Amino acid sequence: MALIVVDSDVVIDHLHSRPGQSSTLLEVAEENELGIASVTLFEVERGLSSATQRERFQRVLAAATFLPLDEPAARSAALIAYDLDRRGQKLDVADALIAGIALSVGAKLLTRNRKHFTRVSGLELV
Repeated sequence: MALIVVDSDVVIDHLHSRPGQSSTLLEVAEENELGIASVTLFEVERGLSSATQRERFQRVLAAATFLPLDEPAARSAALIAYDLDRRGQKLDVADALIAGIALSVGAKLLTRNRKHFTRVSGLELV
């Protein structure tokens, strides 16, 4: 079973889906261990607009492994940002942090934001 870090966009899609509607998050969770980065927790929590969304997000969190922005993740994110900046390919700070967390734990990243994350060396996308 692989560890898959779930990007904020995928969690948000899941929270907005109608009951009974399949979501990518649920499909991936059937065969893999899900990880939620601390940055994703912040981004999603900040935008929750209803009790239903809050409840659904709590269920996602309960089923996932929480991945903090610890020292190895922060160093990895800094290297990612430095490398992309040097090549003139800016990456949003939150995206660099999420990628750094995923790389630091050897996980793949589940995202719809392929345009940004394909530029991160060594990061495998789902």
